[in-house]
Amino acid sequence: MLSYIQRNWQMLVVFVLVAIGLRIACASPVVHGAAGLAADRHAEFVTGVMTALTNPITAGFFAAQMLGPLAQMGPGQAGLILSTTAALTFVKSLVVAAFISRPAVRRAVVRHFRTWARLVGVLFLCLAVQTLGPMIGPAFGR
Repeated sequence: MLSYIQRNWQMLVVFVLVAIGLRIACASPVVHGAAGLAADRHAEFVTGVMTALTNPITAGFFAAQMLGPLAQMGPGQAGLILSTTAALTFVKSLVVAAFISRPAVRRAVVRHFRTWARLVGVLFLCLAVQTLGPMIGPAFGR
């Protein structure tokens, strides 16, 4: 039963990752002008961190990746792994948000939007292939 749930959950995650990757890769740049780049950086930073932390897609991805291994662990060990993962994700979100909120970085991303969008889209597609790998590996004798 667990493998059935895990397989279907992973397929959903693969679908969501592909959809997000394609949407980002095909996105058009948003033009704000000079006022948009000089907006309140603190508010943008907090909004970015809170969006990353409360994103259900992020939670779904971690759940799909950890469902199998965590099912075989005791509650103490699983809780330790989940809390460590949550803490590392929080720190990563803070670092990325701090980096992206810098005006020079934002200007560079806006200037090279198409390249960044395609790069991030390909990254999501790679995550989808990585998630799909364990499910299709046995079909190819691996």
